Amino acid sequence: MSFTAYRTFVAGEIVTAAMLNQQIRDNGNYLKGVGQVPTIQSGLTLDNSLGSERLLLPLLSTAECATVLNVAGEVAYDEATNRIKMYGAALNSVVTTADVDDTPVDGATTDPISSNWAYDFQQTLTGEASIPYSTAAGVWTELTKGTALYLLRMNSGATAPEWVAYGAAPTIVRKASDETVNNSSVLQDDNALVLAVGANEVWKFQILMQVLSNATADFKYAFTVPAGGSIIIGDLADYSAQNLTADATTPVSIAIAAPQAYFVGGIVIYTGAGTAGNVQLQWAQNTANASDTKVLANSYIEAYKIA
Repeated sequence: MSFTAYRTFVAGEIVTAAMLNQQIRDNGNYLKGVGQVPTIQSGLTLDNSLGSERLLLPLLSTAECATVLNVAGEVAYDEATNRIKMYGAALNSVVTTADVDDTPVDGATTDPISSNWAYDFQQTLTGEASIPYSTAAGVWTELTKGTALYLLRMNSGATAPEWVAYGAAPTIVRKASDETVNNSSVLQDDNALVLAVGANEVWKFQILMQVLSNATADFKYAFTVPAGGSIIIGDLADYSAQNLTADATTPVSIAIAAPQAYFVGGIVIYTGAGTAGNVQLQWAQNTANASDTKVLANSYIEAYKIA
């Protein structure tokens, strides 16, 4: 059934049942959509004078939407998902306020704008100081925070960032209080300045002591090391290399010109053997004297394991 153009009756014309059936019944059924979809030639405008006008879309199931809507521009309401469905190049849902399921960056909660990208991006980050990155598939992924003082770099496959250690973090050993020796030239263990080392490890460290002594007592220091280990010291005074054995029989002697605080120390290389243990600083007066010789607080060892 198709729409038949409305007839213009003329005076004296006999109206037949066929005319009325065509003009009223058939055209009425066409406009109602009986048997086919009517076409409105110039468009459709709903009157809004009453304030109660509305447009009711056909209520279809999800499956019906998938089969019925197959021509560009066709629209229906999916009563299962409560979404307006529209066919374009494919079947799509119209975005509505129901799609605003989070608060986007601008704070809007009712605008029918999908902010899921921002929501999903935010929800990817679950830990403190995490960093987001995109995979080859374009999926947001989280890189959790690295260890303190680690650096960020690209992995060997050039597919993702990763955290790596920046060299070796130093081991700091600090002396918290002054320590005093008097009337003794026998090397004794420092109360604080000792470094634990593993078997076969190699360490480079700097030792810096604040020493208070006098010209009679002077000052000397050495190290004890685990069995088989050895140490080389470059003293701050002249950077001459001095080999110290495990029994510390060759101490570094420091001449003190006046009774005042001196910086004493040097660069040390420790080479271990098969025994773990401690690299222990020892010190004493170079000549036994009744006056006090002190290693002061905040003297320290700054050590790096290099092998």
